Amino acid sequence: MQKPRPGSRRLHAGRRLGHKQAPPRLVPGPGSRPGFDATENSYDTSTAVRHRFPGARIIGVEPEVANDWVLSLRAGERILIDPPPTIADGVRTRIPGVNNFAQVRATVDDVLTVTEAEIRAAVRFLAQRMKLVVEPTGAIPVAMLFSGRLGDLRGKRVGLVISGGNVDADVLCEILNEPGASES
Repeated sequence: MQKPRPGSRRLHAGRRLGHKQAPPRLVPGPGSRPGFDATENSYDTSTAVRHRFPGARIIGVEPEVANDWVLSLRAGERILIDPPPTIADGVRTRIPGVNNFAQVRATVDDVLTVTEAEIRAAVRFLAQRMKLVVEPTGAIPVAMLFSGRLGDLRGKRVGLVISGGNVDADVLCEILNEPGASES
């Protein structure tokens, strides 16, 4: 097995996640996910990546059932949606923030969606294979990566923001014990 370079991270054997000096080509994640609206600084990741690596492709990701950003960016204006019934409670936004909307339009190339099942599978993978407790919102980038909808990423540098361990124990147990869910 190839020894990881300084500054690299591994998902599991054979999958190195970027290098701190290498320009990422794709950066999905809650920090760059437009709806991550905890503060006005929520778009800092996409802004920093765009500034440091102008050629990077930045993809925001949100749950299919909480698609306020997809709808808003398509319409060119902020769209209000019904309260979204997503397991990813950190992105249960109903409308993009005013400041975030302008900044995300300037820095994010696209926003894609993942299903609730894909989010649950990502939480399960991170817990069982990576031994990381990650809340469903933080697992959204992994869900997108594993969905296959980003195309062939072989040979490309990919950066993911995986954050948040604030998952309810009952929710985590439910995800880990779902029928057909086994450690692979």
